[in-house]
Amino acid sequence: ALDDQARDQGISYARCIAEGNIAPYVVLTDGDGVRAFDTVSRLEVGRDVRLSDVCSPRSLYVTPDELSLRAEALEALISFSPENLMAFCEAQARFRMKPLFGETLDYDKKFIPALFVQREEVASCLSEALDRKGHRVTLLFGHPQVGKTNVVCHTVLERIARGQPCLFYPAIGLQKSLLAEIGDDFEWEFSGTSDTYSQLARKLNNVLQRAEKKLTIFIDGLNETSVQLARAIDADCRRLSSDRIQIVISLTHSSATRMLRDPAGNSSFLAEEAGIPSHGASLIELDP
Repeated sequence: ALDDQARDQGISYARCIAEGNIAPYVVLTDGDGVRAFDTVSRLEVGRDVRLSDVCSPRSLYVTPDELSLRAEALEALISFSPENLMAFCEAQARFRMKPLFGETLDYDKKFIPALFVQREEVASCLSEALDRKGHRVTLLFGHPQVGKTNVVCHTVLERIARGQPCLFYPAIGLQKSLLAEIGDDFEWEFSGTSDTYSQLARKLNNVLQRAEKKLTIFIDGLNETSVQLARAIDADCRRLSSDRIQIVISLTHSSATRMLRDPAGNSSFLAEEAGIPSHGASLIELDP
């Protein structure tokens, strides 16, 4: 029977999906009738319909308005208080960091907190750069396997623990542009495509303004992605650039020219913002 007991059972399943990815709607059917419920509010969506009606105007469906309202609610929740924003940032960072994060005996993981040894000089330089007023882009260079990922992951978790909002993205895991990935994390939906990136950057700044916080976005291992995606990330960083958002990117020194120049050989936005002159990328490849 499609009764309240069946409703409660379905909602309990929807709320227990791994990694906190709660399904927003629950649909019940006995093979003939259909009922749908909002997982969070438990309210019914529409009225009982028969499966024979699924192609009729009475069919159940989620409208773009409902999706946009959910996105708006999440945005309001995150920016309602600094505590909410920090909880979101911690969840985002740990989720994106999961493929890298390991315990003491996980030999195949890049970042094992129990074995991490702080490099004081690196930590001091990075902290000074991030705390400098008006500083928007920091590039972290080094030889392969020298520990850049460990420094980035540790810094992200340390700053979040101190109440400083951060987002973390391993470049090798980015399937889309940076702004599109941020949109996925915030579950922001857009009806059009012409001005989507500008809308997203504006919404992110609105969240930070209401929470009275600054955000640091960390992208680890830029050299592990394609040149095409690296240039898309560079363009997104330009769009995101503001007094409330800083960017930290790690990459191998040997990829500096490939990652930090446009097709015409000019310096990318990230290189210019980090203060690297046109010939600087070549010098970095010789000595990081």
